Amino acid sequence: MRPCVWWSGLTDSSGDKQQRAHAFGSNYIPPKPPKTFLQLAWEALQDVTLIILIIAAIISLVLSFVPLESEEDEFGTRRYVTSV
Repeated sequence: MRPCVWWSGLTDSSGDKQQRAHAFGSNYIPPKPPKTFLQLAWEALQDVTLIILIIAAIISLVLSFVPLESEEDEFGTRRYVTSV
């Protein structure tokens, strides 16, 4: 292997490349495995905004099943408790 000096750089011969690959190993970083759908969903559920929205949705769902009696106001119209 020919010594390398800073002004000439590395040589382009295939023997030099093979010697360097043998001495230092391949210059390869394996890719990380992709996250599964459940891992992505679990990370999303850790967000405070999403937690607040889920709680609001559960409250809205529970209120939609609560039977409430209607009341008439002074104009004769019926009022209902609704969740929006």
